[in-house]
This record gives sequence, structure tokens and C-alpha cells, in this order.
Amino acid sequence: MMMILAVAVTAVVCVAGTAVVVGSDSNDNVTINVAGSTTVEPLMVRFQEAFEDNTNVKLNVSGGGSGAGVSTVQNGTADIGMLSRDLKATETGFKVTAIANDGVAIIVDKAVKAAGVTNITLEQIKQIYEGTITNWSTLGGPDLAIKPIMREVSSGTRACLEELTGLSAASYPTGASAFQEANSTGNMSSSVGSTAGAIGYVGFATVVEMRANPASAGFSDLTVGGIEITEETINGKTYNLARQLILITDENKSNSTVEFFLSWILSPQGQKIVKDGGFLPIL
Repeated sequence: MMMILAVAVTAVVCVAGTAVVVGSDSNDNVTINVAGSTTVEPLMVRFQEAFEDNTNVKLNVSGGGSGAGVSTVQNGTADIGMLSRDLKATETGFKVTAIANDGVAIIVDKAVKAAGVTNITLEQIKQIYEGTITNWSTLGGPDLAIKPIMREVSSGTRACLEELTGLSAASYPTGASAFQEANSTGNMSSSVGSTAGAIGYVGFATVVEMRANPASAGFSDLTVGGIEITEETINGKTYNLARQLILITDENKSNSTVEFFLSWILSPQGQKIVKDGGFLPIL
């Protein structure tokens, strides 16, 4: 049975474990625009499919990076922004809803790990992206040039990595083509898997997918500081690159349909979708 979400909500009740909004008699379709992090985007598509199947609400979902999640909510073209990083001190005026726990995985060309590089430290990650460690032999691997691949400047995964390793915009070597740039999570994993000596970074869900079918992936993940990225190490915060995925809305705008959608994401049904998508439910 489809849930009819009224614009003017008067009550929320629970019928057979499903939240149903009770309000006006309007049956008009409602649209929620969502934009931002390409890490969160596949999860949001899962939310979209389940939510649209059971309500009269339609979602428009687009990527563009966490920076786009902030800017589109600011300029009013999106109702919800997706971020794979925390808000910056300069990004104000938002209501934040944490929807999943996650971690940034360090991935390398599969041949690099097979040749003996299985672990990396935060300082070594920083030095690689600063350009001071340039060959895998320095880390006990093959005599092979390291090919760092980085995300675009608006990426929340890049911002998270920079914050947790001490990198900054000024840290990278000068030159427009110093490092190859990947414009999405999918592009990052495929680029690392197809580039000899490559290193990059992705969210935990990408690693979960790779571990389920390792033969089909050209990349492997490394332990960071001797800690493997797992559900337990992320939730226990023993993994050094743990983070949360968040959604933001304009704190000065009230939208009952958006609020209902966010509440549904945090419900057992929504958090099951989080887990099924390879991310970790909010504890």
C-alpha cells in the first residue's frame, strides 16, 4: 500500500511497523532534490528506490561531490545535501543528520600488494601525496614509481583524508598534472585498478564489494597503521580513517516531507538499507 505524504502533516502513526503520514487529502506528488557526495550517492539511490515504491514522493538524486552538497543547499537548488565529511567551520546555517558510519580505505594496484606492501601509516600517506615518497621500494615493495590518484577538490573523501593525515591544498606538488584526478568513487577504483603502481582512496562500501569478488577487481586495500578497515574497527574508532556520512538541510527552511524522509532513513527500515549498501548503521 502506497503511503500518501501530505504537505501539511498532522500526525505520524505506525501501522504494521511502517510509518504512515496522516494529514491533508492532497495526493499531489512531492519532489525532493538531493545532491552532493558520490560516496553517498549510491546509498541515496537505494533510499530513493525504496521510498518511491511506498510513497507519493519522488527524489531527484545527483552527485558532484560534498562541496556541491553544500552549495546546492545554500543556493536552494537542492533540499538535501550529501556529504562524506564533516561541515567546515565556514559552512554554517545547516541542520546535520548523520546517516551512516564509514571509513576511508587506502587502495593500491593489486600487484603492489602482491609484491609485499600490505600496510601504510598516516604519515606515509601524507608523504606520498606531498611527493616526498615516490617509489614503492621505500615502503618495502617493488622498484616501481608510485602513481598517486586524488579526488577532485570538492570531494568529501579527499577532504576527510586531508584532515586526518594533515594534508592541505598547499601540500601537493605544483603543476596542473602532478597527479591524476578521479571525479567519482567509481572512477577512483577503476583508475587505481588499471594503473601500475597506483594508490588512491575510497569509502568502505567499495572495499566490501571488492572483497566479495576480489578476482574482478584490479585493486587491493592496505591496513592503515596495522589496522584493517572492517565494521568493527570503524564502529570502534580504532581505524584511523573512520568518518560519518551526513545529510544537510537549510536550518532556516521547514519542509515536513524532507523531515519525514530523514526520519525514515534513521528508522530500522532505512538503516537496514544502509547496511545492505555496504555502510554501517548509526549506532
